[in-house]
Amino acid sequence: MRRTIFASTQAAPIVIIQGAYEKFCAPSSAVTTYGSQQLFENIFTSGEPGPLATTHEDWLKFQGLVAAWRQQCGAMSSTTEAVMCPAYQGIIGMGPTAVPFILKQLESEGDDPDQWFWALTAITGATPENPEDSGNYVRMAASWFDWAKNSGYAW
Repeated sequence: MRRTIFASTQAAPIVIIQGAYEKFCAPSSAVTTYGSQQLFENIFTSGEPGPLATTHEDWLKFQGLVAAWRQQCGAMSSTTEAVMCPAYQGIIGMGPTAVPFILKQLESEGDDPDQWFWALTAITGATPENPEDSGNYVRMAASWFDWAKNSGYAW
């Protein structure tokens, strides 16, 4: 089953291939059914109230913006230029709704995390990274995960 979803008239289409997310991104214990709404609910609801509620549409919007950002920036070496791309600014514009999505994306990138720290700081106002970890994205990500857990986020 294949669905094409257009995030905006300027963004590239997103193709969701059933099973791809489960295989490459989702924690295996989180996925119990197929069907995009159920998949979303399994991944982003923990049964306990979190700091904010998100919707399936928010998740799709976020994924569209991530795809557009990667297309707009490619392998841009300047962090400042990369975070000024319209799609990245769109992610920041989603506000607190984007935080669990960013954390999930950051976690899925493992030992090669992308530059999500600027957005997290812009949205939350927090800066949990240790100054000596500047530039070490793996350690910076770990600091954000600790901060998020202590702040009640589930992702």
